[in-house]
Amino acid sequence: MNFFKRHQKIIIWLLVIGFLASIVVAGGLRWLSSPPEGSAEETILLVDSKKVTREEFTRVYGNLIDYYTQLYAMYGLDFESMFQGAEGAFRMLPYMAQAAEEIVRSVILDQAARELKVTIAKAELDQAVRAQYQTVLTQYGLTEEQLKELLEYQGSTLEAYKKDLATSQEAQLREERVRQLVVGPIEPTEADLLAYYEANQDRYQTEPERIRVGHILVREAKLADELLGQAAAPDADFAALAQAHSLDEATKETGETDWFSYSSSPFSDKVTDAIWSAEVGQVKLVDDDEGFHIVKLLARQEAVVPPFATIRDTVKSDYIRDGETKRWDSWYTARRERIEVKALDPVLSAAVAYGSDKAAALAELEAARSAGTSDDPYLTYYIGRLHEELLTEAAAKRIELEGKEGRTAAEEEELARLRTEEAHHKEQAIAAYLAFIQTGIGDEAFFQRLLSLAPESAEARYALAEMYRQAGKWVEAETEYRQAIALRPTFVEAYVGQGDVLMALNLYRPASEAYRHALDLQPGNVTLSLKLATAYVKDNQPSLAEPLLQDVLSREPNNATALTLAGDLLLAQGDTAGAIARYDAAYKRGLTADALLKLAGAYLAAGQTGEAKKRYEDAIRLFPYRPEGYLGLGDVHLELGEQGKALDSYRQALQRAAAVSLKETIARKIVDLDPSDLRTRFLLAGYFRDQYKYDGAIPQYEAILNLSPGNLDALIGLGDCYLAKVQYDRALDYYRQALDVATTPQQKLSIYTQMVAVEEGRAGGTLGPTGLEFLWQRAQLYAELGRSEEAVADLKRIQTADPSFRSAEVAALLTKLTLPQPQ
Repeated sequence: MNFFKRHQKIIIWLLVIGFLASIVVAGGLRWLSSPPEGSAEETILLVDSKKVTREEFTRVYGNLIDYYTQLYAMYGLDFESMFQGAEGAFRMLPYMAQAAEEIVRSVILDQAARELKVTIAKAELDQAVRAQYQTVLTQYGLTEEQLKELLEYQGSTLEAYKKDLATSQEAQLREERVRQLVVGPIEPTEADLLAYYEANQDRYQTEPERIRVGHILVREAKLADELLGQAAAPDADFAALAQAHSLDEATKETGETDWFSYSSSPFSDKVTDAIWSAEVGQVKLVDDDEGFHIVKLLARQEAVVPPFATIRDTVKSDYIRDGETKRWDSWYTARRERIEVKALDPVLSAAVAYGSDKAAALAELEAARSAGTSDDPYLTYYIGRLHEELLTEAAAKRIELEGKEGRTAAEEEELARLRTEEAHHKEQAIAAYLAFIQTGIGDEAFFQRLLSLAPESAEARYALAEMYRQAGKWVEAETEYRQAIALRPTFVEAYVGQGDVLMALNLYRPASEAYRHALDLQPGNVTLSLKLATAYVKDNQPSLAEPLLQDVLSREPNNATALTLAGDLLLAQGDTAGAIARYDAAYKRGLTADALLKLAGAYLAAGQTGEAKKRYEDAIRLFPYRPEGYLGLGDVHLELGEQGKALDSYRQALQRAAAVSLKETIARKIVDLDPSDLRTRFLLAGYFRDQYKYDGAIPQYEAILNLSPGNLDALIGLGDCYLAKVQYDRALDYYRQALDVATTPQQKLSIYTQMVAVEEGRAGGTLGPTGLEFLWQRAQLYAELGRSEEAVADLKRIQTADPSFRSAEVAALLTKLTLPQPQ
């Protein structure tokens, strides 16, 4: 692995070769979407007379994405994470356009090569390939065997690489020959060179322009105004004012900075621009995120530029290079304007248009939607996003125009048009997003985007609630169902969804209220009647459940669910015989797992362990995926005094259980029988925490510590529980104990993250010295693990919260982490 880290640059270079080769070589397996079978040769792009198939385009696009993925990875960034979810799909459009443009460029160069009769002799190509191959080995200190290893690491072979290298070298030689013929010779006069030298002084500086500044930083606007007046006085003692008032530790003692250039300014861009334009001796007041800066330009050193005569050859080379670039760019632009490009895939066509004409891109997508010519599942999302971008542009113009005083009649008319345009795009964006909901692939970020546009949309709230419910996020789902109901009090599906998640949370009384509202809106609905009856039974309200069940059974005597619920009522009343009869009837009618399991349970409650065992075994045989059969069989074994068999059955049940409340029940039984089972105790503690039952989790972690003193996960678990209970001191105590036994940077990082959370909770988000110390420790761990972005974020947060906290150490680490990286 260290070998590969040392050769990251060569890996990137190899990818570039593959990318360039992909533009001119067809083939590949990656698809833009899921096209119908046999469509690999479908033409999706026309570039003049050249037909580009989906397969050809997809290879160029795929290699482009691979190149960026590896390039970002070189700096510890995850490029492909940008393309997750609906917004990620939308972000792909510019890269599709870029891939198309690379193909266009290749066609232009091919056309020009034919017109100019450019040919590359085999001997010349072979020599170029050999030279480039040797350059790679020499430049990166590789043997051929090591290069082979690198290529295999990239999923390629040496033979394929040499083939790609030949392809890319041929294209490069052809482009160079075309460029030479297009550009022609450039022979500047002495006057041309001198004028170029005068116009490009910045390019030839050996020492940049530098300044020295007096600086005072304060937080209060009133004090800043007072100090501005004092500092601008002819006899002002700037150093004394800085010592008395400035918060900038770097300049507080003398009130002055060292000499610095524009690019190395210690100030924000706003402050730097203000002082750079000042005259020597001028004092200015500038505010930015740090506070109020009183700055005085003390002195200025002009940039140092060598005399023309000493750098004439360099100037000439630059002049010729720039001239060649201008001629080439002018030629290429003219050729590009003449070439006809037509994307036949509607999403690709929109992607190509998007960069220059959002309205045209939108028209392509809306036409595809109307005609049904695209099966891209994100089509309606793209449409919504483009409407939203056009909405933003119209809003910006409207705000600018509203701020103008004395508007003309034409401007008032334009303002009215912009308001109408805003309303239209907002309406259409919302409609497209609501249509996208029907695909079922919307993520949380999508719903938040939709709700930012339409916070009063009951449909959006309901769809978000459904997403949360399917993910098992019951609390979040209930909140969204409740908001959907508030927006539309007759929303039956929202009442039902709310009732379902409340049942999952074992909140039977409010669940019954939700089902009652739904039933009131749809009287006589059997499904709703049974849901409501179930809630009443669970809530131990048999008198309310009975009439509902009687009504259902009067209409549907063989309804298995109603018969099962009737058995539940009888069992709750102690009538095991009646319950057995009802469950037996329910099972014979519906052959459901629930009825069979409840029948077995009723036999066990009646003391008929033989029948109970038989029925549970039937349930396991017929419904092996259901955990309740194993759970019940475990209870039978326990009743018979067979603890070993009971444990085996309970563990089988736990493997199959999905609902966290059921997992809790099973795990309790296991640890009661086997108190030394640490794994199950950890699981049980986790089940308690998943249900916010921290007082249940704490004894499990304590029991683990009794069995395994100093157990890291148990200590962290206790800290997490007390953090959730807002008992910050106890949480910190356990986290500190965890730090004492942690052995890896990753472990310590997770602990310090929780310790930061403790101090954030204690101080309402604002960190004091203790919290900043935890943040500092975490930043160092991030840096050690190579997670520079997160380390920098923590360090900047420290500087913002308290610039004096470990100022030198924080600044040193920040400088180290933010040094420019080699390109």
